[in-house]
Amino acid sequence: MEPNTNKIKMTVAEFKKLAKMAYANNPDIVVNTNDPCGWINKLLTMQIPEICMAAVQKDGYALQYVKHQTPEICMAAVKQNGYYALKYVKEQTPGLCMVAINQNPHSIVYAKCIEIVN
Repeated sequence: MEPNTNKIKMTVAEFKKLAKMAYANNPDIVVNTNDPCGWINKLLTMQIPEICMAAVQKDGYALQYVKHQTPEICMAAVKQNGYYALKYVKEQTPGLCMVAINQNPHSIVYAKCIEIVN
């Protein structure tokens, strides 16, 4: 199944929760909660850690848009979708690689920290 590279899918309730978090972190923004499709990408561009975490928990492929990747955000992404998320992890660790591979064995193609020995 090919990922949707244009939008992160979430319910209106999930979006409203994210919008509330964004507003709490930056009261100057105006969030139109009646237009979740247009606003989720804008919220993600704000790079608020809680929003980035919620986005990767919903769709690990969203990690490609996270500029400041923390180990926790990366782990949440590979747990949700190891194959697509591991491709975008900037600093892979053996632990992240193993979680991704356990989640989806095809993730091994993106694992930079695996060494094959005889």
